[in-house]
Formats: sequence, C-alpha cells, structure tokens
Amino acid sequence: FNDTATTEIYTLSLHDALPIYEDISKPENRLNLAIFHLQIDPEFHNWFCSKLGISMNSIIYPKQNQNGFRPDYFIKCDNNNIGIVEVELGNENLEQLKNYREIFLEQGLKVFSISGSSKHNSALSLEEIKAFLINRLRNIQNEQLIVSTEYLISLIDANQNSTSSSKRTSVSEEMLEKPI
Repeated sequence: FNDTATTEIYTLSLHDALPIYEDISKPENRLNLAIFHLQIDPEFHNWFCSKLGISMNSIIYPKQNQNGFRPDYFIKCDNNNIGIVEVELGNENLEQLKNYREIFLEQGLKVFSISGSSKHNSALSLEEIKAFLINRLRNIQNEQLIVSTEYLISLIDANQNSTSSSKRTSVSEEMLEKPI
C-alpha cells in the first residue's frame, strides 16, 4: 500500500494483532484470547478501559511473540503505544512485572497487571472481570456474545477451582520458531 494510514491499519490488524500462534494448551493463553475476543463488546471494552484508567478509544491487542518475551497485551490510543497489560492466573508474577517496568516504563508506557484475585493488588482481577460478565449476561441479546461471555466466565471458574499450579511454563520451542 502507498497510503500510510492504510498501511498502519494493515500492520496492526494482520501483523501485530492476530494471535495466530498462541499456545492454547496453556490455560493462561486461552484466557487471554477470550479477554481479547470480548474487547469487541463495547460495554466490556469500556468497562475494561475504565478499570485501567485509560481512554475508551484505546485498542488492546496481543502482539507478536519475540523470543518468548512479550506482555499479554499492548495498548494503543490515538496511534500511540501507551501501555502493556500482563495477565496472571494467580498471584502477580512480581519478577516479570519488575522486568516489564524496567523495559516499558523507560519507553513511556504504563504497565498494568491483571491477577486472579482482587487481594493481589493488581490493576484488575479475574474475580472483578467475572462479576462484571455475570451481571452483563442479563442484558446481552446477541447469541455469539452470550456464548463468548459464558466461555470467558467458564475459563475464570476453571482457573479459580483449579488445584494445578499456576506456575508459568516456558514457551515451547515450536512456538519460538513461529514468526507470529
């Protein structure tokens, strides 16, 4: 494309934003994709943005994995990167957040975390997301949105009821070899 605006949209939608190679065998990645998917619902998106204290015009999207190192989402507003979001199933991964803060705060980006419980003192919790979604279900008319909302609630429930460890696992070699 010769039009820079068109190229920017093309780049964001096809290169940065499509999580084609997410390793969905990991519960956290399934949850991240479901949260990303629900950003299409204006009420969820606006609520999510308000909880983070960012503009409702923000675009929240996953980005290409670079050597196993990337936050779960980037936040763009008015064509500028303004922040990142890291999602943890349980407690905040304090070491990882420290590393992200060192890297991204230097670039002028805000660093947000979402953890399993509101007691973890993160910007937002999965408990809060679930409570909002349960309340939201009463007013949804669109069947696809109902299914997508129920799916995210079930993923949060599965995580909250899980007896398995929420310890992060390394990115598989197969995933590292893929460009996106």
